[in-house]
Amino acid sequence: MTDVFYLIAEQRRRVAQCLDGLTDEEWETQSLCRGWTVRHVATHLTMPFLVSAPKIVWSLVKTGGNFNRISNDFARREPARSNEEIVALLRDNATNRFTPPGLGPDAPMTDIIVHGLDVSVPTERTIEVSPEALRRTLDFLVSPKASRGFVRPRMTKGLSFSCPELEWHSGEGLLVEGSASDLALALTGRRMEKSGLRGDGVASMSRRATY
Repeated sequence: MTDVFYLIAEQRRRVAQCLDGLTDEEWETQSLCRGWTVRHVATHLTMPFLVSAPKIVWSLVKTGGNFNRISNDFARREPARSNEEIVALLRDNATNRFTPPGLGPDAPMTDIIVHGLDVSVPTERTIEVSPEALRRTLDFLVSPKASRGFVRPRMTKGLSFSCPELEWHSGEGLLVEGSASDLALALTGRRMEKSGLRGDGVASMSRRATY
């Protein structure tokens, strides 16, 4: 099994390469992450390199553990940086080993993969992700830990998930089947109406999602 921090570093470099190839207009495109442009997403990805772990812990205490609120505040209030500076921060800190308190390294790996999709899908780019990283991401997203900032509570209740391309399956109940990317985006509350998901659990999952 590949070291998860190697997978994270590899993915940060790939996302940085994608961002480096975007036009100024594409940086201001609405991402798949509700309320965030591509620039907001890219800025968010630099947070672990610019905010100390003690400050993040203190912010979690102040917000009642609301990591989404902390991320949103950072993405919107962090002083503006050039495209080149943001890309450089991602590349130069690719091997950073920050993990959110109590979540472990699969959390930042999931974060960089899902936010990479937030950027690449609306700009019609492709960011390669290794099968191992995708499997670990899906395992994390259907785990109880993911309800702490990644997946809406009860999103997976009574559902089973299948990704034939990875020979991956999880859960018991109504089936939601599709590509790893579509499953990851749906589990994290991104739009589902244009996804390739199929199965008798898709309608139920769609009703639970927040956009």
